Amino acid sequence: MSFRAPVDGDAATRRRWVVIAGVTALVLLDVILVVWVLGRPQSSESGSQEPIAGAPSTDVTIEPEPDADPDADPPDDPGAPAQIEPVASGPAARILTAVDGDVAWRATTGECPAAAASPEFSTDGGASWTTTDATGPTGVTALQRIIVSSADVAAMVGAAADDCTPTLIRTYVAGDNYADYPAEVVSAWHVDPADRALVNAPGGAVEAPCAAVVAVAAASDVAAAVLCADGSVSTTTDAGAAWSTPVAVAGAQALAPTDGGFVVARLGGTACEGVGVAIVDAAGAGATDTGCLPVPRDPATLAGQVAVSDGGGTLWLWAGEAVVRSTDRGATWG
Repeated sequence: MSFRAPVDGDAATRRRWVVIAGVTALVLLDVILVVWVLGRPQSSESGSQEPIAGAPSTDVTIEPEPDADPDADPPDDPGAPAQIEPVASGPAARILTAVDGDVAWRATTGECPAAAASPEFSTDGGASWTTTDATGPTGVTALQRIIVSSADVAAMVGAAADDCTPTLIRTYVAGDNYADYPAEVVSAWHVDPADRALVNAPGGAVEAPCAAVVAVAAASDVAAAVLCADGSVSTTTDAGAAWSTPVAVAGAQALAPTDGGFVVARLGGTACEGVGVAIVDAAGAGATDTGCLPVPRDPATLAGQVAVSDGGGTLWLWAGEAVVRSTDRGATWG
């Protein structure tokens, strides 16, 4: 019986194939693991992660802002109202007095004796106006106040025909005729254009709170307000024996009594690009803006061409060619 010994070369070959198979399996396993890791979805939750070795740094260094210049102007506040250049206050060329939401009287005015008195009245909320002649029967010119009782009855302070001193006229027949009552002017609030440092109250002349009064508005025999050439408004509750601290109302053009104080029409000083409305309280403690009438022109061209009145809770405003009314202190107009 013969015996055949194993050949060393065959055994070596088998071992090499085993090794190759094992290495190949390990490589395939590594490939599978890498593919699986790369294909995993990234977590949406925030959290700290260990940096990957060799990856570039993602840290960002923020340099501190340089110290602000203490002398630099502060940045504009986008929420702050724009300031419109105020228009200087001066004697108005228009006057207006309303009785209620339907009836009002108005007039244009100027210097004595050139400014003839031709007051107008409306009984339909300003839709139409009837012109009257006050200069013809009385000689009066340069009206400065209209004191209205009704559509038929109105008194007016103006300048006398002979010497331009203040006088008072009245109509009882809706302007069909006028009569002169010069003795009554001392009982009416007014300003003598010859001396604007004085105001005439029903008790007589009193010293004004400023050197030049351009308009006076009376709520009663003892309560009134004056508009000064510097744009300030002062009030009194004792017929001018004492005046409140002046309230600055930039661009003020006209004023009139209203519930709880005095309404002021102004040009400039606020964000209103037109005619602004402000209320000065009766004690003269301050002014509150309440409305705006936008106008399709430079508001500065309306200087002296603005008049305001409150008739029974309806605010009337005469500006340029427009006569408008408001029942919410100028928030809306119609």
